[in-house]
Amino acid sequence: MSRRPADRREWIASAVAGCSALVSLPARAARGVAVRLVVPYSVGVGPDVVARSVAAPLAQRWRQPVLVDNKPGATGVVAFSDVRRTPADRHTRFLADAGTLAV
Repeated sequence: MSRRPADRREWIASAVAGCSALVSLPARAARGVAVRLVVPYSVGVGPDVVARSVAAPLAQRWRQPVLVDNKPGATGVVAFSDVRRTPADRHTRFLADAGTLAV
């Protein structure tokens, strides 16, 4: 099953928008405490690759470790539920595409 080029462009545009939002909102966490970047997809798929490629520059910019935490399942509900239960300590970020956020 081949994806249309328009679908790829939409996915890339939503990934870039999500990454730019992450860069513009620095984590105000204590130094040395890891920031967790929750991705609602399994390892090796497009959004995971984007998250891992963004994690290293964010770690340098914020001067603290950024860990990618994959939580696949239920069209993103598993990951979002985990993020929602996490205390609001600004150590956790949720990275998803527009389709997952719409669900």
